[in-house]
This record gives sequence, C-alpha cells and structure tokens, in this order.
Amino acid sequence: MTVSDLDPRLVGDQPGLAGAWAGFRRRLAQGELGTLPVIVGIAVIWAIFWLANDRFLTPGNLTNLLLQLAGVGTISVGVVLVLLLGEIDLSVGALSGFAAAVMAVLNVKQGWPGWMAILAGLATGAIIGAFQGFWVTRFRIPAFVVTLAGLLAWMLVRLFPLRPPAPAAEEPPPAGLGLRL
Repeated sequence: MTVSDLDPRLVGDQPGLAGAWAGFRRRLAQGELGTLPVIVGIAVIWAIFWLANDRFLTPGNLTNLLLQLAGVGTISVGVVLVLLLGEIDLSVGALSGFAAAVMAVLNVKQGWPGWMAILAGLATGAIIGAFQGFWVTRFRIPAFVVTLAGLLAWMLVRLFPLRPPAPAAEEPPPAGLGLRL
C-alpha cells in the first residue's frame, strides 16, 4: 500500500496541460474549489452590470473603477495583515478618514504642496497607530477595546479640521431700533 492509496491529495500532478486538468478535476471532486467561486461570482456580477449598461466594461470605466478601488484596497491589505496576526482593528476607517481630512485641509485650505500634505497624512496615521499600539502592547489592553475607543475618538476628532470657519461677529443693533420684546 502506497501513500497515494491512503491519501490521494498527496499525489503529484503530472506535467503539462493534461496534468493540470487532471489535478483540477481531482481537486474539484474533493471539494477544494479554491478561487473558482470568486472568479465565477465576479464574472456573473460583471455580466449583470454589462447587461444593465453597455458602457460598464469600457476601458474608461474600468480605469475609473480601479482608481476608486486603490484606497480601499490598500486599507484592506493592512486589515488582512492585522487579522492574520489574530487581532482586529475597528478604527481603521475612522483613522483613515481623519488622516485624509488632515491631508485635504493642509493641501486645500493651508496651501501646502500635495506631496507634503500626503506625508503629513501618512505621519498622522502612523503616529496614531503607534499610540494605539502602545496601549495594546504596553498595558495588554485587548486590541478590540483600544480600537473601538479609537473608532469613536477619531470619528469625533475628524470633525475639527473639517469644521467651517466661525462667522464674523456682527455688531448688535442700536438699542431701540427694530427690537421687539
């Protein structure tokens, strides 16, 4: 009795296209679908959107989708790395929003060059991340608790750089002119 008789998953695939096809059929029969459901799901979604609007799969629209996906995709990679370590970060959305607000205010309202505003936004996120990480590592507070507090705090703090400037104080009207009691 060989090892391949005990567990057919240990059989090496044959070289070439025939071996790849045989390996795919074997994995499919064993229920190891891998990324196949994801690829089929994406193809179905694309087909539905293309049937709804024939401009969906045009190069311009696909470029626009990829540009919109870049920020969320980058943040998602960081979240996946945190999850692989067995931790969780609930504040990632609020913190990225606050860093983006800092970057936008410095660039638009303060007139900083784009590259300096981007560096300031990255530094903001890194400093706050180090601050939250300090609480988790130094005091052994669970990451869930620290990042939940961070979520609430950074959602509030994000409003400060985005608030409109205070209106100019108006002079009170002269006494007795147009005032009703």
